[in-house]
Amino acid sequence: MMNSRAAFTVDEVSELLGGVSRRTVYNWINRHGLKVTKVGSRPMILAEDLEAFRVRNRQPEVAC
Repeated sequence: MMNSRAAFTVDEVSELLGGVSRRTVYNWINRHGLKVTKVGSRPMILAEDLEAFRVRNRQPEVAC
């Protein structure tokens, strides 16, 4: 993982994953299995859940 933090906000995840939009992150949460943990009313993504999501959705590298 790129960071040693235990959990990230939706905005932090969007930046960590190359600047995707917040809407894209929420789409991944709602439709593609990115797990979210609520801290109060705030959605947080645990580092291990983010890494698991990245591994499951990794695209094969294309040789140039």
